Amino acid sequence: VQAGIVSKLQTRIFVPLELLVQQYPEFIPGQIKYAEILQEYGDKKKALEVLERAATLYPNQADLIKAKVTTLASNKKWMEASIAARQFAILNSNHPQVAEFNKLAEENLKRYKSHIRAEVRGNTIANIITGALGYALTGSLVGPFSALDSTILLLQGEKAVGDLVAKQAKKQLPLVKDPQLVAYVNSIGQKLAKVGGRDEFKYEFFVIPEESLNAFALPGGKIFVHAGAIAKTNSEAELAGLLGHELSHVLLSHGFQLVTQGNLIGNLTQYLPFGGTIGQLFSLTYSREMERQADTLGTRLIVSSGYAADGVYNLMNTLKEQQKYSPPSWLSSHPGSKERVEYLQELITTNNYNRYAYEGVAQHLEMQAKAKQILKEEKERKRERKIGNRE
Repeated sequence: VQAGIVSKLQTRIFVPLELLVQQYPEFIPGQIKYAEILQEYGDKKKALEVLERAATLYPNQADLIKAKVTTLASNKKWMEASIAARQFAILNSNHPQVAEFNKLAEENLKRYKSHIRAEVRGNTIANIITGALGYALTGSLVGPFSALDSTILLLQGEKAVGDLVAKQAKKQLPLVKDPQLVAYVNSIGQKLAKVGGRDEFKYEFFVIPEESLNAFALPGGKIFVHAGAIAKTNSEAELAGLLGHELSHVLLSHGFQLVTQGNLIGNLTQYLPFGGTIGQLFSLTYSREMERQADTLGTRLIVSSGYAADGVYNLMNTLKEQQKYSPPSWLSSHPGSKERVEYLQELITTNNYNRYAYEGVAQHLEMQAKAKQILKEEKERKRERKIGNRE
């Protein structure tokens, strides 16, 4: 390769580099050099593909992740660069370069915001003209300005997106009002959020009177838990495992990353109330790698919060039992239960996490009975409404 670089013969550069990364993917300098050369010769897309594939195989290699962050930034993908750097820092909290990766995350986030501000300034006049024309033709200002509103909202960041969508969700979703049950879920969630390392969010936890073992997270720290998750989990540690998993999606910016990928405005309007239904707000589909990261970080969160390390692991076993009959919606885009149980078992064993810490069975049984009663009452109300509608 070095000889090919000196003689500037592309075949002597690319052929051996490609063979190198195929035959010895664990040789990180080869992966980085291959991406650098591809970038140098103008194939930016393939350079990012090489680094993305290598980073998936070796997510804890600091030099590799730094090369990925640098390449993303050089291709003006500042938001993706920021998230990649932040994810490494959170998932490798004891690494000596954590401060450096946090700095990279902030720098690239600032670049992204600066870029969006420039675009907003450049597009404001055009939007005003379009808006005036739209108003003249339709009498409505909402449509023409929604794109600008969406861009400004993204510029404000994850917290703004989460606040707006959560506000809409709270208006449209039935929420459990029982103070004891809500306080129970909130106390677990806040304990986990405290060790998460991102105190810029206001974390809120809500309970929905739905029967399935399910939960979902919105950008900015808004997490909704189905009452069925309380009724069907076997301990506080297991429920903490579910909350820790969803909280990890927030901490790792997974939802915000999906919203900002591709067409900025097109993606955003799928999830925000500018024209979508409440169902669309929560249709974020995480990749298998994102799910694995959330399982891993979720386990670390519950261990750091004093819960038994088997919380997420036992949750997967509970889900696996349910999957024998009908796969819960929570598993729709996730790795298979068997696969998850195996890698969580390895994670706990390798890191020697404490499996005999707090389980919280007694209090959970009390909350479980309360959740079941709420679900029973909700089912009865639905039945009565159905009869009323027929009449």
